[in-house]
Amino acid sequence: MRVRINKVYRFETGEGPASLMQLFEGRSRLLLHHFTFGPDQDAGCPSCSAAADGFDGSVSRLAERGVTLCAVSPAPLPTLNAYKRRMGWSFPWVSSFGSDFNHDFRPALGRPGPGVSVFALEGGTVFHTDSAYGSEIGGLLGTYLGLGRARTEPGCRHDEYCSR
Repeated sequence: MRVRINKVYRFETGEGPASLMQLFEGRSRLLLHHFTFGPDQDAGCPSCSAAADGFDGSVSRLAERGVTLCAVSPAPLPTLNAYKRRMGWSFPWVSSFGSDFNHDFRPALGRPGPGVSVFALEGGTVFHTDSAYGSEIGGLLGTYLGLGRARTEPGCRHDEYCSR
């Protein structure tokens, strides 16, 4: 699947407003992790949080290969930044608050949930090349997969050290 993106999406970043094209940061590919974290929440979902624990190490390795890794959530940027500090993360994370982005790029069933969308930048044009959601992204979850989904308690994040 390769679909030209004609719609203008705006995101809030640590450097100010940005377009989808600007999120590429000069690279040819953009890997956006749909991090479930809504405007009315004060913490990200445990599954997304577990997956994100491995993002910091991947950012530079992917960048060397022309890929920008970034998380995107509909919560306001200050809320995302506070959670990012709490969790000790440094990967890029942008807010799509007030944008149609999360509506346009969501699972077929329409429910919010974790996912990944891949975009390509070619000749100044952005193309959507792939998306996967829920269990389809299992291979991207690294350590989380090794722990087994059933072992993660609802509401448990690495800084909460949940155990049974």
